[in-house]
Amino acid sequence: MLTRGKAGNPVPKHFWAVLQTDPLKLAYTREEMQELAQQYALKALEEGTHYKSKNRPFEPDEFARWILAGTRSAYTVEQYVSFGNRPLLRDFAAGAPGEDTAVQTTAQLIEEMQRRSGHELLVGFKEDRANVPHKRYRTAN
Repeated sequence: MLTRGKAGNPVPKHFWAVLQTDPLKLAYTREEMQELAQQYALKALEEGTHYKSKNRPFEPDEFARWILAGTRSAYTVEQYVSFGNRPLLRDFAAGAPGEDTAVQTTAQLIEEMQRRSGHELLVGFKEDRANVPHKRYRTAN
C-alpha cells in the first residue's frame, strides 16, 4: 500500500507481519517455513504489501529466499546455552501468571512444547537480551 510522504512522493506504508498461521504453534520445520514463505510471497506480489527497502518491493521469489536465509543463520538451544543464555518456556495455562520451565536442549524444548499442546506458550530467555557472539566472516586476503 502506498501513501504520500511530506514531499508528495509515494512511500510504502510500513507494518509488521509474521509467518505464523497457527497462534499456538511456535516451531516450524524448514519445509513448513518454505511453504509459508511461498504463500506470503504470492500474497505480497498480488497486493504489493511487502517491501525490501523503503521504495523497493521484493522481486518474485526473493521474499521466500529472504525468509529461508534466516533459517540458515538460526541458532539451536544448545548454542544459546553455550553462549551463556538461559532459555525457558513459559506456559500461560488456565490464566496462571506463567510457569517457567528452563530448557537445555532442542529435544527438551520440543518435548515440553508437545506435552503442553494447546496451551499458550512463550519461548524466551531469563535475561532481558540474549547473548550472541558476533559472527566472523571470512575475508579475501
